[in-house]
Amino acid sequence: MSGGDSADAVDGAADAQARSRRSAPDEQAGSQPNDPDAQARLHFADQLRLLFATAGGPALKKVVSEASAVGRTIGTDRQVSVQRLSDWRSGKRVPATFDSVRPVLVVLIRAAQTLHGTQPPVPGLYSMKQWLAWWSSARDTNAARGRGETADQVAPAPVTGVRPYRGLEPYRAEDARMFFGRGASLPGLVDTVTSAHGHGLVIVTGASGVGKSSFVQAGLVAELAGQGSGACGRPVVLTPGPRPLQALGEALPELREAVGDPRPEVVRRAVRAAAARLDSNPLLIVVDQIEELFTQCDDPEERDRFLTLLDLAATTVGAEETPDAAPVVVATMRSDFYGQALSQRVLARALERHSKVLAPLTREDMVEVITQPARMIGLKLEAGLVDLILHDLGVLTSDEGAGTVLPLLSHLLDTMWERRRGGVLTVASYRATGGVRGSVAATAERTWAALDERGRVLARAMLVHLVYVTDTGTDVKIRRTLPQLLAFAGEDAATGRQVVDQFIAARVLVADTESVELIHDAVIDAWPRLKQWIQEDRSYTALRQQIEADATNWEQADRNNSLLYQRGRLDMVAEHDASRVAVEGLGATKVAASLTPIASEFLATSTGHVRRDTWIQRAVMAALVVSTVIALVAVSMAWTAKQRAESERSAAQFRQLIALTDSLRDSDPTTSARLAIEAWQMNPGNDAAYSRLIATESTPVGRVLTGHQGPVYGVAVSRDGRAIASASDDRTVRLWDLTDRTDPRPIGGPLGGAEKYMASVSFSPDGRILAAGSGDGLVFIWDITDRSAPRPLLDGTKVGARAVHNLRFSPDGRILAVPNDDGTVTMFDTSEPFSGHFGSTVLPAHQGAVRTVSFRGDSAVLATASDDRSVRLWDIAGVGGGVAPVPLPSVLTGFGDVVHSVAFAPDGRTLAASSDDGVLRVFDTTDVRAVGEIGAPVQAHTGGVWTIAFASDGATLVSASWDGTVKTWSLDPASRSLRELRPALTGNGGGVPALALVPDGAAIVTGGQDSTVRVWTLPTTAIHVSASALTQPAASRDGSLVATGGYDSVIRLWRAAADRRLSLAGALALPRPFGGAHVVALSPDGGTMATAPTSGGQVQLWDVHDPNHPRALGGPILTQTRFTWELAFSPDGSTLAIGADDVSVRLWNLADPERPVPWGEPLGGPTNLVRTVAFSPDGRDLVAADADGGMHVWDVRDAASPREIVVPDGGQADGINSISFSPDGTMLATGGDEQSVVLWDRAGDGTLTMRGSPLRGHTGTVYSVSFDPDGRHVISGSDDGTVRLWDVADTGSMHNVGGPITTAGTGRWQVAFLPGTHAALSGDGEGVLRTWELDAPSIIRRICSSTAPLSADRAADFELSGSGEQACAQG
Repeated sequence: MSGGDSADAVDGAADAQARSRRSAPDEQAGSQPNDPDAQARLHFADQLRLLFATAGGPALKKVVSEASAVGRTIGTDRQVSVQRLSDWRSGKRVPATFDSVRPVLVVLIRAAQTLHGTQPPVPGLYSMKQWLAWWSSARDTNAARGRGETADQVAPAPVTGVRPYRGLEPYRAEDARMFFGRGASLPGLVDTVTSAHGHGLVIVTGASGVGKSSFVQAGLVAELAGQGSGACGRPVVLTPGPRPLQALGEALPELREAVGDPRPEVVRRAVRAAAARLDSNPLLIVVDQIEELFTQCDDPEERDRFLTLLDLAATTVGAEETPDAAPVVVATMRSDFYGQALSQRVLARALERHSKVLAPLTREDMVEVITQPARMIGLKLEAGLVDLILHDLGVLTSDEGAGTVLPLLSHLLDTMWERRRGGVLTVASYRATGGVRGSVAATAERTWAALDERGRVLARAMLVHLVYVTDTGTDVKIRRTLPQLLAFAGEDAATGRQVVDQFIAARVLVADTESVELIHDAVIDAWPRLKQWIQEDRSYTALRQQIEADATNWEQADRNNSLLYQRGRLDMVAEHDASRVAVEGLGATKVAASLTPIASEFLATSTGHVRRDTWIQRAVMAALVVSTVIALVAVSMAWTAKQRAESERSAAQFRQLIALTDSLRDSDPTTSARLAIEAWQMNPGNDAAYSRLIATESTPVGRVLTGHQGPVYGVAVSRDGRAIASASDDRTVRLWDLTDRTDPRPIGGPLGGAEKYMASVSFSPDGRILAAGSGDGLVFIWDITDRSAPRPLLDGTKVGARAVHNLRFSPDGRILAVPNDDGTVTMFDTSEPFSGHFGSTVLPAHQGAVRTVSFRGDSAVLATASDDRSVRLWDIAGVGGGVAPVPLPSVLTGFGDVVHSVAFAPDGRTLAASSDDGVLRVFDTTDVRAVGEIGAPVQAHTGGVWTIAFASDGATLVSASWDGTVKTWSLDPASRSLRELRPALTGNGGGVPALALVPDGAAIVTGGQDSTVRVWTLPTTAIHVSASALTQPAASRDGSLVATGGYDSVIRLWRAAADRRLSLAGALALPRPFGGAHVVALSPDGGTMATAPTSGGQVQLWDVHDPNHPRALGGPILTQTRFTWELAFSPDGSTLAIGADDVSVRLWNLADPERPVPWGEPLGGPTNLVRTVAFSPDGRDLVAADADGGMHVWDVRDAASPREIVVPDGGQADGINSISFSPDGTMLATGGDEQSVVLWDRAGDGTLTMRGSPLRGHTGTVYSVSFDPDGRHVISGSDDGTVRLWDVADTGSMHNVGGPITTAGTGRWQVAFLPGTHAALSGDGEGVLRTWELDAPSIIRRICSSTAPLSADRAADFELSGSGEQACAQG
């Protein structure tokens, strides 16, 4: 017998003895967690699976082979079979000797270290000494079982290691490897943290149970670590509790001195000392559940001091420090405390400037939460388990998931982990936990049992009101506002709030901004106590619900007396349940803590009404008069109360709308835009509503086309942009009329004929032919000359042996290429389609399925993408003439997964490919015989990228992914590298298999897993101009011409259309300034352009009357400047103001722009670098500002002899970067280094006087300011990554309009109004040029024309009475 056989035999004997003592499988599943033998054995198997997973999941056969080689090297002949290794990994057996498993461990540890470095994911995983201890513990308990010893006679080592799920506990920093489901949200939080660093707290808000604590502690810390930030070394985590200052001092002892002496310098020294002690620079402080300041801390002064210390810690920096030296302070907060937080200055500022709303997990996110932690440790999930869990949670068929089920899901998974059998989570173990029902019932009962007697009474009084009793017996959970719920606690609202909070903490209840509800419908039926309460009260509850419904109707009808209960109805109410109703006189009722306040008032009013009627019949006329007076007073009081209640309710609903608009902007921009309209309609002119409208200008919005009954796998747009075709899993193809993009409509009925799904569609270039391919290998071709009556030309011809994928027509229309799962591409001759004859050539292209084909623009080269992870190129110039396709030598390999899509750019010089691992790659195909990759692969998506396509300009690539997003990418014209153009197209109901671009580039059409086609309207203009930041764009007076410069070497000229869309007219390639950029200015008539390098020394004039061909006007104007930012034309275009040297300005006469001459001598006065100059609208005055904050004004009516105008106080404290005059010249706005906007009043003699206080809101230097055409608003751009709008119409109440109006873009914003319009023009730090409307009616028209109204159900989800159509009709 060999060593391996001997080991197997020992293993088998031990297992046989163990098996003799095992119970039935179901009993075993239930007892495992409490069995120390099983725990130790399972722990060894768990660690082995984790090591396998960390090593990349190598095949067992490969591990066995390499282990044999290692065994020979270290002198052991013990060999392991594949079956034996599988049994060790599943926990069925424990290795008989450690020598038998040692070579396996060596192989796996080497592989894991090669992939991930020497740091193991858990302590000891790479240590042979630790493995020996784990094996000994497992083996000793196994041997003890064989000897008949009891578990009490053995003292096994405590079982430790990775737990893939955390139950109801949040994930911590050390659990980051097991934290999943938030990959799409984390970059947004990191961006928020980065922009806030040194400027204040960051607050993460969301509903209870949405996962805020885990998101910050496990997600943010790991993400910062991945970016190389020291802030994630040792984060400090605390919760405020009843004594927040004590909690802060315990977490950071260095701050104890600052508690009594909260001076900025004392706080700064303390947090720097803490950072040094923890070796974390900068320090990361996480304040979890900051709402405890309101729920547990009763001392307002201590609350204020705590927040002040946090704010000082986050913002105080020394004279020699930069803002990133300050700690990063992040807090989590339940969104239902939003209103209370706004009462605190520190929190209100953080919520406005640096907050992140955490949306609920989607269904796909939940799948990741279930499966990925298991995969990380090599744990398997039995087939069907995931769907079973999602079904029981009620989200299996919901594309949007649910925010309230995450704690329930996490608790379930952790319980199942405890009951796992070997390396598999099974359906049986899920059943053994009791599933959703058993888990939540146990938690609810424990929470109730922990209450005192009064708490239990209140719990019953409130919880039954969170259930709606139906006449079918299938009761459902309902929402109540917190005030409504606490009203049922009567006068003991404080205790009631404590009870609610305890059930929220236990995740039985969840609270959102305005409401409280049960975590899941399963609570109603699964928790016996609640079910009993409902059954006991069922008849009464039904009556209560009816009373509340009648009361609501009465309220909505302005308390119409005709809707009040009469005597008979009141008698029935009184008699219904004598144990619950106190009968008073005529049967009027008052049920304490049982009815909503409005229902109680309704019954009281009904009683009073009946009594009054009775009394009137018996009373004398005098008594009638008195009763009338009393009634009038009562009505007046009721009316006042009603008005107040309605006002409060309206304000609360408005706040909720604003919060929903913000929270959905990234995940569902279309719904967010519709809610922005609702907010505006509810409160027209409100700053918050207005800023939300403006924010929609930078986001894509979509219109959903319904009709298909299954996922849409293919879409196409005709070349004339007037028709869409879609192919679906429902075995049909549909045509849609896109002539009117505001109202796309279906054309005719569906086309079909396949037995399986329709996989793809393609229009011929002339739009007269439509082709489709199906999952059963059929090809269909229709004549759609009359699109309402397609005529079949090829009716289901079988092509290849398997499914047809993305078929395509060649650009010249001669060929239809049909890729097939069998690895072939069939090319049909479509040069004479109406003849009905389609000759074909079959190309054996790949070893795997061919997914997609793409033709080069000249139709001479074909690219094919395959499951064999390669892209091939083919010369097809002779196809159709009897010449077979010729393979080209370049075979593109190296893909990490199936290559799903491939696309040529229109010029044929570039080829893009996408794969199932979410990666995009770009290739240079200038020479198709020597194709080379351009740059590094781009990790574009978290799911497979199924379709990519170039826009007609070749500068934009679009990708659609199974991760539910569509992204646009700018292709840099020089390097051809990809840069994402944010934001993505989100809000799709699942994966997005298909996309097509409308030829004019204004819209994208997608097909989704949710069975819909979406037509996305893109932002008016978002053009990725350069890989470098842009300087201030310039525009002609009529706004028809725009010029841009930046930190690259190109000046670009753009034509601006009436709809604000920009098209490139011409470009100038200039020498790139050393360490600087190019700045530009346009003369008012748009005929002359001035350019200058910021490195100084010269200014060049250009004739741009023909912007396609700009022409230099003579030689450059030479200056003595070392730095140049200041360029300005006079309003009549006859004079140019530029720097003479760094501290003076000179005027130049442009009567002959070919030969400009100076007007007089340089204008002195500035004490530091002149940064900006501007002429007044009447051309009378010139204003210059310098780096010391100095403002200098000259009367330049006589340009040869300007006269200085003294500025009181000289200017501002810090440098000024931008100047803008109001259109009438009576005001001036400046923006500068002090992070503010300053307004100045200009007198008739040109004197400037500072108006009021600086306008603050930016957290970075302000680089640009501009007045709107009405002179009522100023727009400003900053390097804090934001653009803000300021209302300056009223001197006494100038203010920020609703916060930042940007939702995309980063870095330094250069922004201005397009002359004569309410449209903003901007360039940002990413090199993106944007325009967007600031006119509310125009914005509303865009949203209304590009989206469909919210459905009634969707509107009801948001508690809306309409869908914004009234605003659309008015717009």
